[in-house]
Amino acid sequence: MKQIRNFLLAALLMSGTGLWAQAIGDYGSNATNNAWNTATNWVVCTTIGTWDGATTATTAPLATTNIWIRAGHAVTLPGSGNCLCNNLYVEGTLVSANAVTSPRYVRIYGNSMVVNGTFGSATDGLGLQLYGGSTQALTVSGSATVNFSRIQPQTAAAITFDANAQFNYGGSSGTGSTGLYANNFDYTVTINQGKTVTLADNSYFAVHGSSGSSAGASSLTFNINGTLYGSGANSCINFNTAIGKTAVVNIGATGELKSMAPIRIHYLNQGTTTVNIADGGKITSLAGGSLLIPKATITNNGIISVTGSNADSIGATTVSSTGSICINKTSSNLAFAGNSTSNGALTFTSGTVSLGNNNLTIGSTGSISGTSGSSYIITNGTGKLIQSVTAATPKLFPIGASSTSYDPVVLTPTDATDVSVNIGTTLPATAPANYTYNSKVWNIIPVTPSSTVVTLTPSSAISTAISDIVAQYVTDSYVNSVATKSNNAYTATFTTFSPFVTGTTDLGTALAQTTITGVTFDGQTIHNASNIDLQVFDSAGRKVISSSKDINMASNTRGVYLVKSKSGIIKIVLAK
Repeated sequence: MKQIRNFLLAALLMSGTGLWAQAIGDYGSNATNNAWNTATNWVVCTTIGTWDGATTATTAPLATTNIWIRAGHAVTLPGSGNCLCNNLYVEGTLVSANAVTSPRYVRIYGNSMVVNGTFGSATDGLGLQLYGGSTQALTVSGSATVNFSRIQPQTAAAITFDANAQFNYGGSSGTGSTGLYANNFDYTVTINQGKTVTLADNSYFAVHGSSGSSAGASSLTFNINGTLYGSGANSCINFNTAIGKTAVVNIGATGELKSMAPIRIHYLNQGTTTVNIADGGKITSLAGGSLLIPKATITNNGIISVTGSNADSIGATTVSSTGSICINKTSSNLAFAGNSTSNGALTFTSGTVSLGNNNLTIGSTGSISGTSGSSYIITNGTGKLIQSVTAATPKLFPIGASSTSYDPVVLTPTDATDVSVNIGTTLPATAPANYTYNSKVWNIIPVTPSSTVVTLTPSSAISTAISDIVAQYVTDSYVNSVATKSNNAYTATFTTFSPFVTGTTDLGTALAQTTITGVTFDGQTIHNASNIDLQVFDSAGRKVISSSKDINMASNTRGVYLVKSKSGIIKIVLAK
Protein backbone atom coordinates (compact mmCIF):
# COMPACT_ATOMS: atom_id res chain seq x y z
CA MET A 1 0.00 0.00 0.00
CA LYS A 2 2.83 2.40 0.83
CA GLN A 3 4.35 1.88 -2.65
CA ILE A 4 0.99 2.55 -4.29
CA ARG A 5 0.53 5.71 -2.20
CA ASN A 6 3.99 6.96 -3.15
CA PHE A 7 3.37 6.26 -6.81
CA LEU A 8 0.06 8.17 -6.77
CA LEU A 9 1.66 11.07 -4.94
CA ALA A 10 4.47 11.29 -7.51
CA ALA A 11 1.99 11.16 -10.39
CA LEU A 12 -0.08 13.94 -8.82
CA LEU A 13 2.94 16.16 -8.26
CA MET A 14 4.25 15.73 -11.78
CA SER A 15 1.11 15.64 -13.93
CA GLY A 16 -0.90 18.25 -12.09
CA THR A 17 1.72 21.01 -12.24
CA GLY A 18 3.98 19.93 -15.09
CA LEU A 19 6.90 20.17 -12.63
CA TRP A 20 9.26 17.46 -11.50
CA ALA A 21 9.30 16.39 -7.88
CA GLN A 22 12.14 14.59 -6.21
CA ALA A 23 11.92 10.81 -6.20
CA ILE A 24 13.24 8.32 -3.70
CA GLY A 25 17.00 8.03 -4.17
CA ASP A 26 17.46 11.55 -5.62
CA TYR A 27 20.28 13.61 -4.15
CA GLY A 28 19.69 17.09 -2.76
CA SER A 29 22.29 19.60 -1.68
CA ASN A 30 22.85 19.41 2.07
CA ALA A 31 24.05 23.00 2.38
CA THR A 32 26.22 25.52 0.63
CA ASN A 33 29.40 23.64 -0.37
CA ASN A 34 32.12 23.31 -3.01
CA ALA A 35 32.73 19.57 -3.02
CA TRP A 36 30.41 17.81 -5.48
CA ASN A 37 32.13 14.46 -4.97
CA THR A 38 31.98 14.51 -1.18
CA ALA A 39 29.10 12.22 -0.20
CA THR A 40 28.24 14.06 3.02
CA ASN A 41 27.45 17.22 1.06
CA TRP A 42 24.29 15.49 -0.23
CA VAL A 43 21.14 14.08 1.29
CA VAL A 44 19.07 11.27 -0.20
CA CYS A 45 15.31 11.56 -0.68
CA THR A 46 13.37 8.88 1.20
CA THR A 47 9.83 10.16 0.58
CA ILE A 48 8.50 11.20 -2.84
CA GLY A 49 8.02 14.95 -3.17
CA THR A 50 9.72 16.02 0.07
CA TRP A 51 13.14 16.25 1.65
CA ASP A 52 11.66 15.60 5.05
CA GLY A 53 13.35 12.55 6.51
CA ALA A 54 16.18 12.64 3.93
CA THR A 55 19.34 10.83 4.97
CA THR A 56 22.96 11.76 4.45
CA ALA A 57 24.43 10.20 1.30
CA THR A 58 27.10 7.57 1.70
CA THR A 59 28.48 7.73 -1.85
CA ALA A 60 29.22 10.57 -4.25
CA PRO A 61 26.73 11.21 -7.11
CA LEU A 62 26.82 8.69 -9.95
CA ALA A 63 25.74 8.84 -13.61
CA THR A 64 22.39 7.42 -12.49
CA THR A 65 21.82 9.99 -9.74
CA ASN A 66 19.29 12.81 -10.10
CA ILE A 67 20.75 15.95 -8.52
CA TRP A 68 18.78 18.79 -6.87
CA ILE A 69 20.44 22.08 -5.93
CA ARG A 70 17.92 23.10 -3.30
CA ALA A 71 16.53 26.60 -2.86
CA GLY A 72 18.74 28.70 -0.61
CA HIS A 73 21.82 26.56 -1.27
CA ALA A 74 24.84 27.69 -3.31
CA VAL A 75 26.95 24.87 -4.71
CA THR A 76 30.31 25.48 -6.36
CA LEU A 77 31.69 22.89 -8.77
CA PRO A 78 35.26 22.12 -7.65
CA GLY A 79 38.24 22.68 -9.90
CA SER A 80 38.93 18.98 -10.41
CA GLY A 81 37.21 15.60 -10.43
CA ASN A 82 34.37 14.26 -12.57
CA CYS A 83 31.02 15.70 -11.52
CA LEU A 84 28.31 13.26 -12.61
CA CYS A 85 24.54 13.28 -12.65
CA ASN A 86 21.57 11.81 -14.44
CA ASN A 87 19.02 14.64 -14.40
CA LEU A 88 19.78 18.05 -12.89
CA TYR A 89 17.40 20.42 -11.07
CA VAL A 90 18.62 23.82 -9.90
CA GLU A 91 16.40 25.74 -7.49
CA GLY A 92 19.29 27.45 -5.68
CA THR A 93 22.67 28.41 -7.17
CA LEU A 94 25.19 26.30 -9.07
CA VAL A 95 28.46 27.85 -10.23
CA SER A 96 32.00 26.66 -10.81
CA ALA A 97 35.34 27.53 -9.32
CA ASN A 98 36.68 28.44 -12.76
CA ALA A 99 36.59 31.57 -14.91
CA VAL A 100 34.69 31.50 -18.20
CA THR A 101 37.97 31.02 -20.10
CA SER A 102 38.45 27.61 -18.43
CA PRO A 103 35.26 25.50 -18.71
CA ARG A 104 34.34 23.20 -15.85
CA TYR A 105 31.74 20.62 -16.80
CA VAL A 106 28.88 18.76 -15.21
CA ARG A 107 28.65 15.38 -16.94
CA ILE A 108 24.96 14.82 -17.55
CA TYR A 109 23.60 11.43 -18.61
CA GLY A 110 19.87 12.04 -18.39
CA ASN A 111 17.21 13.86 -20.39
CA SER A 112 16.17 16.69 -18.08
CA MET A 113 17.81 19.85 -16.76
CA VAL A 114 15.52 22.35 -15.01
CA VAL A 115 16.84 25.72 -13.82
CA ASN A 116 14.60 27.95 -11.73
CA GLY A 117 17.51 29.35 -9.75
CA THR A 118 21.00 30.30 -10.95
CA PHE A 119 23.22 28.24 -13.25
CA GLY A 120 26.56 29.88 -14.00
CA SER A 121 27.08 33.51 -15.01
CA ALA A 122 28.52 35.53 -17.87
CA THR A 123 32.00 35.22 -16.33
CA ASP A 124 31.72 31.69 -14.93
CA GLY A 125 33.26 28.54 -16.40
CA LEU A 126 30.28 26.26 -15.68
CA GLY A 127 29.30 24.06 -18.62
CA LEU A 128 27.81 20.71 -19.61
CA GLN A 129 29.15 17.58 -21.20
CA LEU A 130 26.52 15.24 -22.65
CA TYR A 131 27.39 11.63 -21.86
CA GLY A 132 24.05 9.89 -22.30
CA GLY A 133 24.75 8.19 -25.63
CA SER A 134 22.93 8.34 -28.94
CA THR A 135 19.51 8.03 -27.29
CA GLN A 136 20.08 11.01 -25.02
CA ALA A 137 17.55 13.79 -25.66
CA LEU A 138 18.26 16.48 -23.10
CA THR A 139 15.71 19.23 -22.50
CA VAL A 140 16.89 22.38 -20.72
CA SER A 141 13.89 24.10 -19.15
CA GLY A 142 12.91 26.33 -16.27
CA SER A 143 12.10 29.95 -15.51
CA ALA A 144 15.68 31.28 -15.34
CA THR A 145 18.15 32.23 -18.06
CA VAL A 146 20.84 29.54 -18.06
CA ASN A 147 24.43 30.74 -18.48
CA PHE A 148 26.67 28.12 -20.03
CA SER A 149 30.35 28.56 -20.52
CA ARG A 150 30.11 25.74 -23.05
CA ILE A 151 28.14 22.63 -23.98
CA GLN A 152 30.38 19.86 -25.27
CA PRO A 153 28.67 16.60 -26.34
CA GLN A 154 30.71 13.44 -25.85
CA THR A 155 28.39 11.23 -27.91
CA ALA A 156 25.73 11.71 -30.56
CA ALA A 157 22.81 13.38 -28.83
CA ALA A 158 19.90 15.81 -29.02
CA ILE A 159 19.33 18.90 -26.93
CA THR A 160 16.21 21.06 -26.68
CA PHE A 161 16.19 24.55 -25.18
CA ASP A 162 12.89 25.22 -23.47
CA ALA A 163 14.50 27.98 -21.43
CA ASN A 164 16.43 31.11 -22.34
CA ALA A 165 20.16 30.40 -22.45
CA GLN A 166 23.41 32.22 -23.08
CA PHE A 167 26.81 30.85 -24.12
CA ASN A 168 29.83 32.78 -22.88
CA TYR A 169 32.97 30.77 -23.69
CA GLY A 170 35.34 32.68 -25.96
CA GLY A 171 38.39 30.43 -25.69
CA SER A 172 41.24 30.47 -23.23
CA SER A 173 42.27 33.89 -24.51
CA GLY A 174 38.71 35.21 -24.58
CA THR A 175 39.07 36.27 -28.22
CA GLY A 176 36.87 33.59 -29.76
CA SER A 177 35.87 29.92 -29.58
CA THR A 178 32.86 27.62 -29.65
CA GLY A 179 30.34 27.85 -26.84
CA LEU A 180 27.88 25.41 -28.45
CA TYR A 181 29.15 22.85 -30.95
CA ALA A 182 28.72 19.30 -32.20
CA ASN A 183 32.26 18.23 -31.28
CA ASN A 184 32.24 15.96 -34.36
CA PHE A 185 29.22 13.98 -33.14
CA ASP A 186 25.88 13.79 -34.96
CA TYR A 187 23.71 16.25 -33.15
CA THR A 188 20.17 17.70 -33.07
CA VAL A 189 19.53 21.09 -31.48
CA THR A 190 16.06 22.56 -30.99
CA ILE A 191 15.08 25.99 -29.65
CA ASN A 192 11.45 26.06 -28.59
CA GLN A 193 8.98 28.83 -29.35
CA GLY A 194 9.41 31.91 -27.20
CA LYS A 195 12.92 30.97 -26.08
CA THR A 196 16.18 32.70 -27.02
CA VAL A 197 19.63 31.15 -27.16
CA THR A 198 22.21 33.96 -27.17
CA LEU A 199 25.86 33.72 -28.15
CA ALA A 200 27.87 36.32 -26.23
CA ASP A 201 30.52 38.20 -28.18
CA ASN A 202 33.42 35.86 -29.09
CA SER A 203 31.33 32.76 -28.38
CA TYR A 204 30.46 30.69 -31.48
CA PHE A 205 28.09 28.01 -32.57
CA ALA A 206 29.77 25.52 -34.88
CA VAL A 207 29.53 21.97 -36.18
CA HIS A 208 33.32 22.07 -36.13
CA GLY A 209 35.27 23.72 -33.34
CA SER A 210 35.91 26.77 -35.52
CA SER A 211 33.97 29.88 -36.44
CA GLY A 212 35.21 30.04 -40.03
CA SER A 213 35.20 27.80 -43.08
CA SER A 214 36.32 24.61 -41.33
CA ALA A 215 33.89 21.72 -41.74
CA GLY A 216 32.75 19.53 -38.89
CA ALA A 217 32.69 15.75 -39.34
CA SER A 218 29.09 15.66 -38.09
CA SER A 219 25.58 15.61 -39.39
CA LEU A 220 23.48 18.28 -37.75
CA THR A 221 19.83 19.22 -37.53
CA PHE A 222 19.05 22.60 -35.99
CA ASN A 223 15.38 23.42 -35.37
CA ILE A 224 14.80 27.08 -34.54
CA ASN A 225 11.29 27.78 -33.31
CA GLY A 226 12.49 30.51 -30.96
CA THR A 227 15.56 32.69 -31.56
CA LEU A 228 19.24 31.93 -32.11
CA TYR A 229 21.02 35.26 -31.60
CA GLY A 230 24.67 36.08 -32.27
CA SER A 231 24.86 39.18 -30.10
CA GLY A 232 28.37 40.39 -30.84
CA ALA A 233 30.61 41.23 -33.78
CA ASN A 234 32.45 37.93 -33.25
CA SER A 235 29.48 35.71 -32.29
CA CYS A 236 29.93 33.58 -35.38
CA ILE A 237 27.46 30.86 -36.41
CA ASN A 238 29.00 28.09 -38.52
CA PHE A 239 26.93 25.22 -39.99
CA ASN A 240 29.69 23.91 -42.28
CA THR A 241 29.80 20.13 -42.68
CA ALA A 242 32.33 17.81 -44.28
CA ILE A 243 31.96 15.59 -47.35
CA GLY A 244 29.36 12.90 -46.74
CA LYS A 245 27.72 14.82 -43.89
CA THR A 246 24.48 16.82 -43.86
CA ALA A 247 23.27 19.93 -42.11
CA VAL A 248 19.58 20.79 -42.01
CA VAL A 249 18.50 24.16 -40.63
CA ASN A 250 14.75 24.40 -40.02
CA ILE A 251 13.43 27.81 -39.05
CA GLY A 252 9.85 27.48 -37.88
CA ALA A 253 6.97 29.94 -38.14
CA THR A 254 7.99 31.57 -34.85
CA GLY A 255 11.74 31.16 -35.35
CA GLU A 256 14.51 33.60 -36.14
CA LEU A 257 18.22 33.14 -36.80
CA LYS A 258 19.92 36.50 -36.43
CA SER A 259 23.47 37.64 -35.87
CA MET A 260 25.75 40.65 -35.72
CA ALA A 261 28.57 38.33 -36.85
CA PRO A 262 28.89 36.03 -39.89
CA ILE A 263 26.28 33.32 -40.35
CA ARG A 264 28.04 30.61 -42.36
CA ILE A 265 25.80 27.84 -43.67
CA HIS A 266 27.68 25.58 -46.11
CA TYR A 267 30.25 28.28 -46.65
CA LEU A 268 33.11 26.59 -48.53
CA ASN A 269 32.76 22.89 -47.92
CA GLN A 270 31.21 19.90 -49.63
CA GLY A 271 28.65 18.50 -47.25
CA THR A 272 24.96 18.73 -48.10
CA THR A 273 23.15 21.62 -46.48
CA THR A 274 19.45 22.45 -46.59
CA VAL A 275 17.78 25.54 -45.14
CA ASN A 276 13.99 25.55 -44.70
CA ILE A 277 12.29 28.77 -43.58
CA ALA A 278 8.61 28.48 -42.70
CA ASP A 279 6.04 31.22 -43.26
CA GLY A 280 6.78 33.67 -40.45
CA GLY A 281 10.36 32.44 -39.93
CA LYS A 282 13.33 34.74 -40.43
CA ILE A 283 17.05 34.79 -41.14
CA THR A 284 18.43 38.24 -40.35
CA SER A 285 21.97 39.38 -40.97
CA LEU A 286 22.25 42.41 -38.67
CA ALA A 287 24.48 45.44 -39.13
CA GLY A 288 28.08 44.28 -38.89
CA GLY A 289 27.19 40.70 -39.76
CA SER A 290 27.08 38.76 -43.00
CA LEU A 291 25.01 35.92 -44.40
CA LEU A 292 27.13 33.33 -46.22
CA ILE A 293 25.05 30.44 -47.62
CA PRO A 294 26.56 30.07 -51.11
CA LYS A 295 26.22 26.30 -51.52
CA ALA A 296 23.07 25.44 -49.59
CA THR A 297 19.66 24.65 -51.01
CA ILE A 298 17.21 27.14 -49.54
CA THR A 299 13.43 27.02 -49.40
CA ASN A 300 12.21 30.39 -48.15
CA ASN A 301 8.58 30.72 -47.10
CA GLY A 302 9.54 33.40 -44.58
CA ILE A 303 11.96 36.34 -44.64
CA ILE A 304 15.66 36.57 -45.47
CA SER A 305 16.91 40.02 -44.48
CA VAL A 306 20.42 41.37 -45.04
CA THR A 307 21.73 44.65 -43.65
CA GLY A 308 25.04 46.36 -42.97
CA SER A 309 28.17 46.74 -45.03
CA ASN A 310 29.60 43.21 -45.36
CA ALA A 311 29.16 40.96 -48.39
CA ASP A 312 26.36 38.38 -48.25
CA SER A 313 25.73 35.35 -50.48
CA ILE A 314 22.99 32.74 -50.77
CA GLY A 315 22.86 29.57 -52.84
CA ALA A 316 20.09 28.10 -54.96
CA THR A 317 17.01 29.62 -53.37
CA THR A 318 13.30 29.07 -53.88
CA VAL A 319 11.10 31.79 -52.42
CA SER A 320 7.42 30.93 -52.07
CA SER A 321 4.53 33.36 -52.48
CA THR A 322 4.64 34.00 -48.72
CA GLY A 323 8.40 34.51 -48.65
CA SER A 324 10.56 37.57 -49.16
CA ILE A 325 14.14 38.73 -49.41
CA CYS A 326 14.83 42.19 -47.98
CA ILE A 327 17.91 44.20 -48.96
CA ASN A 328 19.07 47.06 -46.74
CA LYS A 329 22.81 47.35 -47.30
CA THR A 330 25.01 50.36 -46.64
CA SER A 331 27.66 48.90 -48.97
CA SER A 332 28.66 45.60 -50.62
CA ASN A 333 25.81 43.43 -51.91
CA LEU A 334 23.88 40.20 -51.65
CA ALA A 335 25.20 37.71 -54.20
CA PHE A 336 23.08 34.86 -55.56
CA ALA A 337 25.44 31.88 -55.80
CA GLY A 338 22.93 29.56 -57.49
CA ASN A 339 19.97 29.72 -59.87
CA SER A 340 17.04 30.98 -57.83
CA THR A 341 13.31 31.53 -58.16
CA SER A 342 11.20 34.02 -56.22
CA ASN A 343 7.43 33.79 -56.12
CA GLY A 344 7.43 36.24 -53.23
CA ALA A 345 8.78 39.75 -52.67
CA LEU A 346 12.29 41.00 -53.40
CA THR A 347 12.31 44.28 -51.50
CA PHE A 348 15.04 46.91 -51.69
CA THR A 349 15.58 49.63 -49.11
CA SER A 350 19.23 50.20 -49.92
CA GLY A 351 21.99 48.24 -51.65
CA THR A 352 22.27 45.83 -54.53
CA VAL A 353 21.94 42.16 -55.50
CA SER A 354 24.44 40.50 -57.88
CA LEU A 355 23.78 37.43 -60.04
CA GLY A 356 27.20 36.43 -61.36
CA ASN A 357 26.57 33.44 -63.63
CA ASN A 358 23.24 32.55 -62.00
CA ASN A 359 19.69 33.30 -63.12
CA LEU A 360 17.09 34.93 -60.89
CA THR A 361 13.53 34.14 -61.95
CA ILE A 362 10.68 36.24 -60.61
CA GLY A 363 7.62 33.99 -60.77
CA SER A 364 4.06 34.93 -61.62
CA THR A 365 3.30 35.84 -57.99
CA GLY A 366 6.70 37.42 -57.37
CA SER A 367 7.55 41.10 -57.24
CA ILE A 368 10.47 43.52 -57.08
CA SER A 369 10.03 46.79 -55.21
CA GLY A 370 12.04 49.69 -53.85
CA THR A 371 14.59 49.79 -56.68
CA SER A 372 16.40 53.00 -57.55
CA GLY A 373 19.66 54.26 -58.95
CA SER A 374 21.42 52.82 -55.89
CA SER A 375 19.26 49.71 -55.29
CA TYR A 376 19.02 47.20 -58.12
CA ILE A 377 20.15 43.84 -59.55
CA ILE A 378 23.68 43.61 -60.96
CA THR A 379 24.13 41.19 -63.88
CA ASN A 380 27.89 40.90 -63.52
CA GLY A 381 28.22 37.62 -65.45
CA THR A 382 26.06 35.42 -67.66
CA GLY A 383 23.22 35.41 -65.15
CA LYS A 384 19.87 36.87 -66.22
CA LEU A 385 16.88 38.45 -64.55
CA ILE A 386 13.80 36.58 -65.80
CA GLN A 387 10.30 37.99 -65.40
CA SER A 388 6.80 37.45 -66.75
CA VAL A 389 5.58 40.46 -68.73
CA THR A 390 1.88 41.14 -69.20
CA ALA A 391 0.61 42.20 -72.64
CA ALA A 392 0.54 45.97 -73.24
CA THR A 393 1.82 46.64 -69.70
CA PRO A 394 5.25 48.21 -69.11
CA LYS A 395 7.58 45.98 -67.07
CA LEU A 396 10.70 47.27 -65.36
CA PHE A 397 13.85 45.15 -65.29
CA PRO A 398 15.91 47.01 -62.63
CA ILE A 399 19.37 45.88 -63.67
CA GLY A 400 22.83 47.37 -63.83
CA ALA A 401 26.26 46.43 -65.09
CA SER A 402 28.05 47.14 -61.80
CA SER A 403 27.57 48.62 -58.35
CA THR A 404 28.07 52.08 -59.86
CA SER A 405 26.06 51.63 -63.06
CA TYR A 406 22.25 51.37 -63.04
CA ASP A 407 21.04 50.54 -66.56
CA PRO A 408 17.35 49.56 -66.41
CA VAL A 409 15.12 48.17 -69.14
CA VAL A 410 11.38 48.71 -69.57
CA LEU A 411 9.52 46.39 -71.97
CA THR A 412 5.94 46.75 -73.23
CA PRO A 413 5.13 43.76 -75.46
CA THR A 414 2.00 43.29 -77.56
CA ASP A 415 1.68 39.71 -76.29
CA ALA A 416 2.37 38.36 -72.80
CA THR A 417 5.64 36.48 -72.45
CA ASP A 418 8.50 35.57 -70.14
CA VAL A 419 11.65 37.59 -70.83
CA SER A 420 15.26 37.20 -69.73
CA VAL A 421 17.52 40.25 -69.60
CA ASN A 422 21.08 41.00 -68.67
CA ILE A 423 23.55 43.75 -69.41
CA GLY A 424 27.26 43.87 -70.14
CA THR A 425 29.88 46.46 -70.93
CA THR A 426 31.62 44.82 -73.90
CA LEU A 427 30.05 45.79 -77.22
CA PRO A 428 29.76 42.96 -79.77
CA ALA A 429 31.70 44.94 -82.41
CA THR A 430 33.12 48.38 -83.14
CA ALA A 431 30.56 50.98 -84.10
CA PRO A 432 30.33 51.77 -87.85
CA ALA A 433 31.55 55.11 -89.20
CA ASN A 434 29.55 58.12 -88.07
CA TYR A 435 27.95 56.17 -85.20
CA THR A 436 28.87 56.35 -81.52
CA TYR A 437 27.45 53.86 -79.00
CA ASN A 438 27.22 53.96 -75.24
CA SER A 439 29.36 51.32 -73.54
CA LYS A 440 26.45 49.04 -72.55
CA VAL A 441 24.89 46.07 -74.34
CA TRP A 442 21.55 44.56 -73.30
CA ASN A 443 20.69 40.95 -74.08
CA ILE A 444 16.89 40.68 -74.24
CA ILE A 445 15.33 37.30 -75.00
CA PRO A 446 11.53 36.87 -74.95
CA VAL A 447 10.10 33.35 -75.00
CA THR A 448 7.34 34.51 -77.38
CA PRO A 449 8.50 37.57 -79.35
CA SER A 450 5.97 40.19 -80.41
CA SER A 451 6.11 43.86 -81.29
CA THR A 452 7.60 45.43 -78.18
CA VAL A 453 8.32 48.96 -77.07
CA VAL A 454 11.85 48.83 -75.65
CA THR A 455 13.26 51.52 -73.37
CA LEU A 456 16.94 51.27 -72.51
CA THR A 457 18.57 53.64 -70.01
CA PRO A 458 22.36 53.55 -69.71
CA SER A 459 23.76 55.09 -66.54
CA SER A 460 25.57 57.65 -68.67
CA ALA A 461 24.80 58.63 -72.26
CA ILE A 462 26.71 60.42 -74.97
CA SER A 463 25.37 63.69 -76.34
CA THR A 464 23.07 63.56 -79.35
CA ALA A 465 24.78 64.34 -82.66
CA ILE A 466 21.95 64.44 -85.20
CA SER A 467 19.84 61.36 -84.41
CA ASP A 468 19.51 59.06 -81.38
CA ILE A 469 19.85 55.36 -82.08
CA VAL A 470 18.95 51.95 -80.69
CA ALA A 471 20.90 49.34 -82.62
CA GLN A 472 20.64 45.56 -82.78
CA TYR A 473 23.64 43.40 -83.55
CA VAL A 474 22.53 40.92 -86.20
CA THR A 475 24.75 38.56 -88.20
CA ASP A 476 28.03 40.34 -87.50
CA SER A 477 26.77 43.88 -88.06
CA TYR A 478 24.64 46.55 -86.44
CA VAL A 479 21.12 47.39 -87.60
CA ASN A 480 20.35 50.92 -86.43
CA SER A 481 16.89 52.27 -85.67
CA VAL A 482 15.94 55.82 -84.89
CA ALA A 483 15.01 56.22 -81.20
CA THR A 484 13.37 58.85 -79.10
CA LYS A 485 15.47 60.00 -76.18
CA SER A 486 14.36 61.45 -72.85
CA ASN A 487 17.23 62.24 -70.53
CA ASN A 488 19.28 58.99 -70.78
CA ALA A 489 16.36 56.77 -71.86
CA TYR A 490 16.25 55.54 -75.48
CA THR A 491 12.93 54.14 -76.78
CA ALA A 492 12.15 52.28 -80.00
CA THR A 493 9.88 49.43 -81.12
CA PHE A 494 11.16 46.02 -82.22
CA THR A 495 9.71 42.73 -83.41
CA THR A 496 12.96 40.76 -83.39
CA PHE A 497 15.48 40.51 -80.57
CA SER A 498 19.24 40.29 -80.32
CA PRO A 499 21.88 42.27 -78.42
CA PHE A 500 20.89 45.95 -78.17
CA VAL A 501 23.04 49.07 -77.86
CA THR A 502 22.20 52.75 -77.69
CA GLY A 503 23.92 55.79 -79.13
CA THR A 504 23.85 58.51 -81.71
CA THR A 505 24.78 59.24 -85.32
CA ASP A 506 25.71 62.35 -87.24
CA LEU A 507 24.28 60.90 -90.50
CA GLY A 508 20.81 62.32 -89.90
CA THR A 509 18.63 59.35 -90.78
CA ALA A 510 15.64 61.65 -90.61
CA LEU A 511 17.42 64.18 -92.85
CA ALA A 512 15.46 66.11 -95.49
CA GLN A 513 16.96 66.47 -98.97
CA THR A 514 20.02 68.78 -99.06
CA THR A 515 22.62 69.49 -101.73
CA ILE A 516 26.32 68.86 -102.22
CA THR A 517 27.90 71.21 -104.73
CA GLY A 518 28.78 69.29 -107.92
CA VAL A 519 26.93 66.10 -106.86
CA THR A 520 23.59 65.00 -108.36
CA PHE A 521 21.57 61.76 -108.56
CA ASP A 522 19.57 60.70 -111.61
CA GLY A 523 17.83 57.75 -109.97
CA GLN A 524 20.62 55.28 -110.76
CA THR A 525 23.98 57.07 -110.76
CA ILE A 526 25.49 59.53 -108.35
CA HIS A 527 27.27 62.06 -110.58
CA ASN A 528 30.40 63.51 -108.97
CA ALA A 529 31.50 66.25 -111.35
CA SER A 530 34.01 67.71 -108.89
CA ASN A 531 35.53 64.32 -108.01
CA ILE A 532 35.22 64.95 -104.27
CA ASP A 533 35.41 62.18 -101.68
CA LEU A 534 32.00 60.62 -101.13
CA GLN A 535 30.74 57.98 -98.68
CA VAL A 536 27.43 56.16 -99.17
CA PHE A 537 25.55 54.66 -96.19
CA ASP A 538 22.47 52.46 -96.21
CA SER A 539 19.49 53.03 -93.89
CA ALA A 540 21.05 50.79 -91.24
CA GLY A 541 24.08 53.06 -91.07
CA ARG A 542 26.44 50.69 -92.87
CA LYS A 543 28.94 52.28 -95.23
CA VAL A 544 28.50 50.56 -98.59
CA ILE A 545 30.66 52.63 -100.99
CA SER A 546 33.55 55.13 -100.85
CA SER A 547 34.58 56.87 -104.06
CA SER A 548 35.76 60.17 -105.58
CA LYS A 549 34.19 59.34 -108.94
CA ASP A 550 30.71 58.77 -110.30
CA ILE A 551 28.93 55.96 -108.44
CA ASN A 552 26.58 53.55 -110.23
CA MET A 553 24.00 52.33 -107.68
CA ALA A 554 22.35 49.79 -110.02
CA SER A 555 23.81 46.78 -108.18
CA ASN A 556 22.57 47.95 -104.76
CA THR A 557 19.30 47.08 -103.07
CA ARG A 558 16.56 49.64 -103.48
CA GLY A 559 15.95 51.90 -100.52
CA VAL A 560 17.09 55.09 -98.85
CA TYR A 561 20.79 56.00 -98.87
CA LEU A 562 22.77 58.86 -97.41
CA VAL A 563 25.62 60.36 -99.44
CA LYS A 564 28.08 62.22 -97.29
CA SER A 565 30.98 64.55 -98.08
CA LYS A 566 32.88 67.17 -96.14
CA SER A 567 30.59 69.82 -97.53
CA GLY A 568 27.23 68.21 -96.77
CA ILE A 569 24.85 65.27 -96.96
CA ILE A 570 22.15 64.34 -99.43
CA LYS A 571 19.47 61.69 -99.10
CA ILE A 572 18.73 59.62 -102.18
CA VAL A 573 16.10 56.99 -102.91
CA LEU A 574 17.04 54.08 -105.16
CA ALA A 575 13.72 52.85 -106.55
CA LYS A 576 14.84 50.45 -109.25
